[in-house]
Amino acid sequence: MATRTKRPVGRPPDELLRARRRHELLHAAIEVFARQGYQRTEVQQIADAAGVAKGTVYRYFPSKEALFLAAADYAMQALTQCVDEAVQAVEDPIDRLRTAAHAVADYFQRYPERIELLAQERAEFRGEIPPTHLIYRERRRERFEATIRRAIQQGRLPQVRVRSLANALYYLLFGAILCGSVERTPRQLRKAVCEAFDAVLAALDRGQPNQQPTG
Repeated sequence: MATRTKRPVGRPPDELLRARRRHELLHAAIEVFARQGYQRTEVQQIADAAGVAKGTVYRYFPSKEALFLAAADYAMQALTQCVDEAVQAVEDPIDRLRTAAHAVADYFQRYPERIELLAQERAEFRGEIPPTHLIYRERRRERFEATIRRAIQQGRLPQVRVRSLANALYYLLFGAILCGSVERTPRQLRKAVCEAFDAVLAALDRGQPNQQPTG
């Protein structure tokens, strides 16, 4: 019977090593692209930032464009995870919308370079590919609209078309993030975004669930 070769204790499997290296490359790419811009960034600079050889980058990503788009996808995937964790235990639909918006603001205040990355994607690939943030919006649309629909059914939000209100809130949130990232320091971004979103949501909110109108 053949003897199985044992993996040394403490050595992670190859797939874990690859996942870790890919993670490091994406983080380095986000930092360099955000700082220098897509056109001025060379793959060698990203390799230097990650502490690897240029050939290592190409083993994971076939081109600078593929690396950039993977970095944008990574940024949105991480944002989605942050929002999911924030709203997991929130049942009230209005609180759920507010909590989700605050989670988005917290994320981009912590990682302002990822706002720059998404803005560059729009500028560099406009008309060629759909923006990554819109791809993720469509993936999450059903869940987002279900929350809005529940708030309308409870009498908390006005009787309007769910799709229209969902789009309006999305544009408000990401518009506030983009404007806030330009006009405010990173430490003020969350405050600016939350104030804008909370003000609109408070104006729309018609009271507690099942509350009877008075007067």
